[in-house]
Amino acid sequence: MDIVKKDIYVVEKMVQRAWPANITIRYEKWLLRATDGVTKRANSVFTVGPIPKHDKWLADIEQFYFKHQITPCFYISALSPEPLDKYLANKWYDKTGAMYVMYQHSQSIARIGSGLALYGKSIEQRASLNWINNFLRLEQFSEHTRRSYESIFSNITLPKAFLTIYDKEKAVGLGTVVIDNSWGYVSNVVVDRTYRRRGIGTLIMQQLATFAMEHGADKLFLQVLTDNNRALYLYRRLGFKKLSTGHYRIKV
Repeated sequence: MDIVKKDIYVVEKMVQRAWPANITIRYEKWLLRATDGVTKRANSVFTVGPIPKHDKWLADIEQFYFKHQITPCFYISALSPEPLDKYLANKWYDKTGAMYVMYQHSQSIARIGSGLALYGKSIEQRASLNWINNFLRLEQFSEHTRRSYESIFSNITLPKAFLTIYDKEKAVGLGTVVIDNSWGYVSNVVVDRTYRRRGIGTLIMQQLATFAMEHGADKLFLQVLTDNNRALYLYRRLGFKKLSTGHYRIKV
């Protein structure tokens, strides 16, 4: 698969559509996104395009986030203007959340043996109350984040699937895939801590890849923190390769 800059543009634009914020405001070419401060993806500046021409652009953007009681944060991707990262560093913005954007053919993962003889599954096209309950439990997220995640998941307008893997009646793994034309964006992959190293992560990826193929997406991509060694081992074993990198700059 030949990956070119236009593919990076497609997947980066897809992230903000597949992880929608409650509030999205355009500031020249950039997007200011806010969702009660829950997750950096939904509470950061999407910086595709040149640095704004307005002399007070940083003050304006900071004021937007202060108004919503959110710490100002910028998402720096391969498509961000080159001087931006250093400029923010000099303005007391710390680097955090370094990540790889990785990709693989859907078919290469879908053809792996499913392992469903040992586990059950359900695939929903919306995040049900039960799915969100399991998501918060497995991710060990606090109850006060519920409303924000419900909003994010319910506002996805693209085709999507919310997968649950069961051991008998117990949810032991989750994952999500959002489809936009030929790409599937995988996120929320989590396995019950007591069920790790049993192939459930591979099973989740296989089921999401199958759904993606059935809905016209022949490529998958995901974002993974560079220090998440457990997840990186899984994705590399499944043949995922680095497409680009990204990180955040957050005001201190």
